[in-house]
Amino acid sequence: MSVPQIDGVSNSTPSDKDCLFWWSSQTQDGSGSPLPPVTGKVRIFGNATLVEATESSADYIHSVRVPVAPDASLLPALTYNYEIYHSDGFSSEVVETGSFTTLDPPAVVYLFTNGPLSDPGVDSVDISFSTNLPGYGRVLFGTSPTSLTQQVDDNISDEDHSVTISGLTANKTYYYMVQVLDNTAYTPVLTSPVLSFKTDAASSVFRWFFAFPKRIGKNGTSTVTAFLRKTGSGAPAPNVTVNFSASWLGGTLTPSSAKTDAAGRVSVTYKAPNRSGIARIKATQSGTSYSRYTHICVK
Repeated sequence: MSVPQIDGVSNSTPSDKDCLFWWSSQTQDGSGSPLPPVTGKVRIFGNATLVEATESSADYIHSVRVPVAPDASLLPALTYNYEIYHSDGFSSEVVETGSFTTLDPPAVVYLFTNGPLSDPGVDSVDISFSTNLPGYGRVLFGTSPTSLTQQVDDNISDEDHSVTISGLTANKTYYYMVQVLDNTAYTPVLTSPVLSFKTDAASSVFRWFFAFPKRIGKNGTSTVTAFLRKTGSGAPAPNVTVNFSASWLGGTLTPSSAKTDAAGRVSVTYKAPNRSGIARIKATQSGTSYSRYTHICVK
């Protein structure tokens, strides 16, 4: 005796890696006598693939997804054959055959999650940014927004990036654009608008200001150092209070203050939170509005 058949036809919804089947089985025969519930099974084959999945219990309403994780996924944009089986506990029978085509893989979308941010000095700038997916960072720059003829790459595949451009002219406006390149074809997959920054004047008090290391692990530490010189003579400026503060993705790290030593140097060490991102460190000379910024990337 034949097992109960499909009531009508089955439905299928393929993705790029699997396919969901659902259908109903007959509840009564042609004379109106009740039929027992059945257990459904779907077998998929083709393209050197043979996978199947079986329901855990008998019913009249059926839903089977194939393959079942952690089985190997189907390949995208290919046509596969399928067979649907019904089993009543005594016999198993193919009740429908057909084919379906898996979908194309979803597009990968890169987005900026932080930045781009620029922290210019007298003759250099730090440009930092984060993305939702890892990639290589590139900065195109120049003195005209329509002619970004110079380029600096960070050569690191990551979500967090910090690129330093040196050899710039003091008190000058520069234009830049950030690109993210994918890990395989090394082609741009994300591009920022054209942005700008202006380098500090040569008479600025902060001669340099940086964090070392620039890239640390979660809960890691980085020491931020500034060197102050006197305006005009350029001599070190000792015993000057510098106030440090840091922002962290909308939050703050503990602020601190320190005085420069005889060489005009002052340092403070920050401990990063236990999450990835970019910390923006600010140093302000006490009693003035003059500030400098740098970044620390945390992985």
